[in-house]
Amino acid sequence: MKAAVQDARGSWLLRPGAQLAKYGEVVKITVMSQLAYWLNELARALFMLVVIFVFAQLWRTTYTSLQVNAIGGFAFPQILWYLVLGETIYMGLPRVSALVDSEVKSGQLAYTLNRPYSYALYHFGLYLGKLALALPINFCLGGLVAYLQVGLPPFAWDSLLAALPALMLGLTLHFLIAFAIGLLAFWFEDTASFYLLYSRVMMILGGMLLPLDLFPQGLRQVAAVLPISLIIYAPAKLAVGAGSETLSAGRVLLAQGVWIALVCTVTALIYSRGVSRVNVHGG
Repeated sequence: MKAAVQDARGSWLLRPGAQLAKYGEVVKITVMSQLAYWLNELARALFMLVVIFVFAQLWRTTYTSLQVNAIGGFAFPQILWYLVLGETIYMGLPRVSALVDSEVKSGQLAYTLNRPYSYALYHFGLYLGKLALALPINFCLGGLVAYLQVGLPPFAWDSLLAALPALMLGLTLHFLIAFAIGLLAFWFEDTASFYLLYSRVMMILGGMLLPLDLFPQGLRQVAAVLPISLIIYAPAKLAVGAGSETLSAGRVLLAQGVWIALVCTVTALIYSRGVSRVNVHGG
């Protein structure tokens, strides 16, 4: 097994383009598979219609009752489109941890170790392929409701140019965290509780339900230093260009890069320790 891993590493050094092309094919095949069952994806995304409609009524009532044009630096159209982006990201995230968890516990991971590809990059390819269909469908359905309620999104070109790379890095950061949670199956019987806790923290402190600008000062400062604020809140706020505090695209991208490096290191350590258990116990 060690020889196979060494051979795989050597082939990566010799043919990096060919190696990357393999994972591009994983993305392509996953997208084609998702397209074959696009009605299932559409049915799952229909909940976006209900969520955004409810949010629209709640926030319209809030702005009307307070008789204000902006709350926390967000006008009503801005906060509604922010919520569309937040829900689009959150509801489109594939369950990476559940898949890795099942493969570890079933022993499937032991068989994949001798195959000529990186286990982590293979799952990243699956992840991107699933996102490629889920995100546009979620955004179109949620955006349709938001458009009927408040009109076109308040996106400026410079805001979008800043938000798109922040979105990609945020999605990458989430993948690494979810992948690490799934790998905890080497030591824990069930990792679903860990992911449930992580997802609920992301809902509350990650800016999915409410922009961090509307939080109390102390709670906002705590949420701002957590990596989960860079997954939903930062890209969505950059896109709508609103909020009581200015968010620098450069600082967001730098923070995302630092967190990705840190989480990637931790994930690699968890993976290497877990794989050593497979080697020791024979699968």
